[in-house]
Amino acid sequence: MVFGLSNAIRQKRFPLIHQSQPQTEELIQSIQAKFQKQIGFVILTHAHDDRMAGVSSFQKRKIPVYSTQLTAKLAKENGYGIPSPILDIQTRLSLGNVSVEVFYPGHGHSPDNIVVWLPDTHILFGGCLVKALEAEDLGNLRDANVMEWESAVKRVLTRYPDAEVVVPGHGNWGKLDLLRHTIRLLVSPNH
Repeated sequence: MVFGLSNAIRQKRFPLIHQSQPQTEELIQSIQAKFQKQIGFVILTHAHDDRMAGVSSFQKRKIPVYSTQLTAKLAKENGYGIPSPILDIQTRLSLGNVSVEVFYPGHGHSPDNIVVWLPDTHILFGGCLVKALEAEDLGNLRDANVMEWESAVKRVLTRYPDAEVVVPGHGNWGKLDLLRHTIRLLVSPNH
């Protein structure tokens, strides 16, 4: 998904936070047709199928796909394309005048979930760690640690209190209230 990358789109190439897009070929073609731009690199937020879909499409086009080492390990174990595991060492990336920061807040939705921050535009991509306001439950808990998830979300709130746009893994984007909503879901006795 690409939200609020207007500053990045002015460049010849821009970063893509690949959150959920099973129609990857269509996404790539749409970006090229609509913006006449190339994707400079892709960041994966974690190694679930809804995030890993289409990795091979990016790699086939020689578009770098970055992840943490744990995400790369889990991707390999689950038969997905293997991303370049640079994000443990290099947590800040640039492409032209667009900077991107990745942050691992701890185990939540998955053991490897990261968030991605665009400091120039104050946009936070939360991946599946963050739930949309319309979410009534936590969704897929297969790899979740519900005991640690709340702390992970609080770390994100502490680190990025000036986020103006928060993009969840699924559903509509919003503001910091998405993080607080996720915490409410976690402390609810019904989760």
